[in-house]
Amino acid sequence: MRKISRHQLSTNSLLNWALQGKHGNGLSEHFHACMLANHLKNSYEIISDSTQVRAEKSVKLDEFSKKLYAGSCFENAIEIKKTLSECNFFDSFFLHGSTSDFAAIDGWSDFDSIAVINDNAFHNFEKSLSICKKLDVLMRKTDEYQHHGIHFVHKCELQNWPQLYLPTNLFEDFICLLETTDIQFTEVNSIEQELARFEGIARTFEDAFQYGILKHHAKDGIYLEENYKNVHTMYQMKYLLSVVMLLPSLWLNLNGINCRKSDSFEIIKEYFSVDELELISCASEIRREWKPEYNMENNEIPQFLKSILGFNYFERASSLIKTMVSKIEIDSTRI
Repeated sequence: MRKISRHQLSTNSLLNWALQGKHGNGLSEHFHACMLANHLKNSYEIISDSTQVRAEKSVKLDEFSKKLYAGSCFENAIEIKKTLSECNFFDSFFLHGSTSDFAAIDGWSDFDSIAVINDNAFHNFEKSLSICKKLDVLMRKTDEYQHHGIHFVHKCELQNWPQLYLPTNLFEDFICLLETTDIQFTEVNSIEQELARFEGIARTFEDAFQYGILKHHAKDGIYLEENYKNVHTMYQMKYLLSVVMLLPSLWLNLNGINCRKSDSFEIIKEYFSVDELELISCASEIRREWKPEYNMENNEIPQFLKSILGFNYFERASSLIKTMVSKIEIDSTRI
């Protein structure tokens, strides 16, 4: 299997930096937007020309049901679908995770989505940026404090799909807001990058334990600290707990066991003790017990969360992922 190219990964990062609005006002000048659009278009042409492979796999997709989404915490998908129909920038727009299977906790669950753009997005990049900003606002009606945005990919990346983006076994749960009836793709090997991501999380947790502060996802310039030193950090706490709950599926994927995130919490028990997984159990209980009325008013950590989670959460997170790293066994044929 071909390996994912560093060129593709860096290009995709730049694409998402732009379309997710991470540049602030850095692309306010017409000249800057045109330069970036031209660079991205040329980069994706190179990626497309360097592969020239036909799709090796195909998965049928369920149709979007307006009736099913109406009145749910993902009702904004209906508005997003309407916005998508007003432009020709997108080949597909996939809903996945709890956004497609409705195993959601109102006020906690993210809006998980992948947007597949085409070259039309680069022809009038300023309009593309405006549309994507509108999509982001609509998406965040589900969760104002969502930590991640829509994941944008170029259509050629479907023929160069790394598990780093999302495991392909999850494609069967996709729902598309456009007229796409199936997803055709070719996998490329990204195991080295997946391992690097996991080890990066381990370093982040170790630094948080050592210094008593999680230097990630600040809100208003404030970071989460150990032992609730500032209780007005629920946005930051949710990030920590969300990463902790992602660890089982990431670890299983690294070890060649592909599964849904919802299934990972049970499967992981075959490889780790109850004591080793206690922080994951706490995070899962907090998610189950979350109520929309908490909804992070004043960004305050609610008392029920503190009673479930307990103290020294950075130390426990660091210990957990160190143990998980020590038990990673990657088949040499996958490297």
